[in-house]
Amino acid sequence: MKIQNIYHLLQAALFLLLAVSCTQEEFPAAQDKAQQLTISVTDGGYTSAVDGKTTRAVENGYTTEFTEGDACGLFMVRGLYSDKKMIYSNVKLTAERDAATGNLVWKPEAGTTLAGGLSDEEYHLYYPYKADLDDTVISKLLEHAIMQPQLPFFYPLDNSWPVKDDQSSYADYTASDLMTASCTPTLENGKLRLDFVMAHQRPLAVIEMPKTVYKFTDTRIPDYTVGAEATFTGTAKPLRMADGTYRYLVPASMPAIEGSYDEGNREFTINTSAPLPVYGEYKKYKVDGAAETIKNHTLQVGDFFLADGNLLPKETEASEVRTVNVVGIVFQTDPKRIGQAEKNKLGGNVHGLVMAVKNIATWRAWGPYGQDEGLTKCVTKADNYNDISGYGNCEHIRANRGSFANYPAFKAADDYNTICPVPSTTTGWYLPASGQWWDILQNLGGCPALADVTLQTSSDSGDFFWSGQGDVPAALNAWMGKIATASKDIFNDRDWFWSSSEYLDTGVRAWAVYSDGYVNCNWRNKGFSHGVRPVLAF
Repeated sequence: MKIQNIYHLLQAALFLLLAVSCTQEEFPAAQDKAQQLTISVTDGGYTSAVDGKTTRAVENGYTTEFTEGDACGLFMVRGLYSDKKMIYSNVKLTAERDAATGNLVWKPEAGTTLAGGLSDEEYHLYYPYKADLDDTVISKLLEHAIMQPQLPFFYPLDNSWPVKDDQSSYADYTASDLMTASCTPTLENGKLRLDFVMAHQRPLAVIEMPKTVYKFTDTRIPDYTVGAEATFTGTAKPLRMADGTYRYLVPASMPAIEGSYDEGNREFTINTSAPLPVYGEYKKYKVDGAAETIKNHTLQVGDFFLADGNLLPKETEASEVRTVNVVGIVFQTDPKRIGQAEKNKLGGNVHGLVMAVKNIATWRAWGPYGQDEGLTKCVTKADNYNDISGYGNCEHIRANRGSFANYPAFKAADDYNTICPVPSTTTGWYLPASGQWWDILQNLGGCPALADVTLQTSSDSGDFFWSGQGDVPAALNAWMGKIATASKDIFNDRDWFWSSSEYLDTGVRAWAVYSDGYVNCNWRNKGFSHGVRPVLAF
């Protein structure tokens, strides 16, 4: 699931099949054939609590987008009054991507068949799915539906739903975000239709921190906003969002949210019970007025990228550089040289590319030998120059293979996000594409051959060797000269590094740097072991 600043409507299709055991008495003749059931799942979003009034969330963007793998629990009750019966109980529906349409479809687990279309049916849906719902809770759902129909169907579930104190991980946040909806089927063009409008069952605290806004002299580059990073010291641990705000689903205990920023120099306390929030509402809290600090900045190759997302000009004195946590060096600022997947990840609001100042692995295989990953094949010099979306390459493999378990170099790059976390205003660390290594060695390595347009457009194929490029490791290391020795890994003579770009089904592109003026871009066996130095987009 993703939180987005848009109002999102998800259309999905689920085939409703008749159970083999059903009799004519149980189902009318019209049900003798399978019917298509169209399901619409809409997040009604949060509403804003402002001076005791509410406004529609669509105006504020607090909605949810469902993605592959998300699962909801479906209940169906049939009958009236005391004759109500639970027909389906906690049926798991999982979102899958339809290859033909690109839409999400919601499917029950294999072996599960669903039937419906009779009168006096009620359908109820909740998210996120829990396989271990207590039988007592399930029995109470039907009991309340019969005895207290004025209450929401999921009232007993709502009362027992666990809300975590620590919501700082996305998994724990979404696990706490109970959403429910109820509806009855309608007939549309001969097909049954269910329209679920999901409602959030917990109040939401949105915390806005003081922020720094970088305004760049290059008008092609949009403003870059970095919210102050908070450290939460109480039991309540909110989740940091891509826009630099924090979100916290408030449990019934209404805990105070305590924290600090500016390296602990500024403390704050947020009292979530004043006034009492209600389910489905969000309230904004501005720490120190969420003041903005404007910085005019000329974004340049060589600028220092800090762990909290801030920037330091490359001209900054070494004494200052050593007082901050530098995690990367900017190596590209040209929007034309930033991959489309990177731009998509950041909502088009992309500023530059950053090379990590550390090697996160020295000896890692790329992936399974002889297995074609379906990536763009980088055969010619031009192919290598133009393959500039390492993030896209990595996500392609993640989506197709399910994980990086069999791809050690990719996993090492991805794991660096845990070792060296970076703000959600970035793509996170990933294995660079061959074209991104090209840019690193052209812009930071000072390799004149790589700046030659005739080589960038060349149809030459095979392995590539360029001589007369100077002491490339020394050139790369010079950009990190102001960083403390313990905080960086230098480049050495004959270092080899993996790219995420394929050459053939058996080989991929790797780059090597030499002190005697050579630079290599060779295809290497996927089972070989080379170094991993990740990059990110911000």
